[in-house]
Amino acid sequence: MQIGDAYTWTPTAFEGNKSAQEYSQQVRQRAGRVTGRVVYIHPKRRYFTVEAILAAGVIRESFKIKVR
Repeated sequence: MQIGDAYTWTPTAFEGNKSAQEYSQQVRQRAGRVTGRVVYIHPKRRYFTVEAILAAGVIRESFKIKVR
């Protein structure tokens, strides 16, 4: 993974106050997934931040890097 790589995810900002199961179904029907670019990687590779530009504005989210 490098800065600038494409990354697709379902933003947690779309969750609201729903349970995980309700959320999953609702997001698939309504919001779906977004694709953005990696904009930051922690120096010790603990997490990375992705940014996507949507019609309503810019959304950023960070994810833990999974150790293989």
